[in-house]
Amino acid sequence: MTKRFFSLLLSMAILFTVTCPAFAAGLDSDLQEETVSLGNESVVVHYQVNGKISYIEVGSDIIEVRGNEVYLNGELIATITSTVISGDPSVIEPYTGWLYTDECSFGTPSDYTRYIKTVEHNITFEEAIEELSGDIILTILVSAVNSFATDPTGASLGFDILAGVAEDIYNWAHDYPQRTKIYALEYIYGHKNGMGYIHKNEYIYYGDRAYTQEISSKTMFSFWS
Repeated sequence: MTKRFFSLLLSMAILFTVTCPAFAAGLDSDLQEETVSLGNESVVVHYQVNGKISYIEVGSDIIEVRGNEVYLNGELIATITSTVISGDPSVIEPYTGWLYTDECSFGTPSDYTRYIKTVEHNITFEEAIEELSGDIILTILVSAVNSFATDPTGASLGFDILAGVAEDIYNWAHDYPQRTKIYALEYIYGHKNGMGYIHKNEYIYYGDRAYTQEISSKTMFSFWS
């Protein structure tokens, strides 16, 4: 697989931070754009004023999301699925609009003991994971999360937050070649005093569907915006 395709896959993965459906060329002219470097490629990222990415151009290529599937110029190249597998039915909260960060903005991390739900994230790669660069793995991990808060420059905090996890997965993939899937469980907790719209999100990443082969873990916090 060429470095160019790696960059395309990396670009594609970012799109999973979008909460809206797939785009089509010629979208809203009010979108902002930024040129970023991914590997050896320069790509143009088109995003909304709230920081959510709408679509990505890499040369003449268009990368598009249709539901939970990602297409490159009309051809399926990857799938990421997220499913709530358990939870407290008495908790009613917005499903979308959550921004993730690594800082606890209210109380202390130990205050978040009120269980809300567990979400399963399955990431299916079109190529064996050991064939991918660490940067690509990192971007796909960021994409499996809803959306990240941004720093003062507008860059996603997700890349810094999940860099260690990506390195763990990269090393694991070279120990276990030909693997094409990563499984993650996200345990979501609220503040013990009932403070709404702020969560603690504990991610555990596994190499098997039975959740016995733990690869890495990360605790984050999310707030509704």
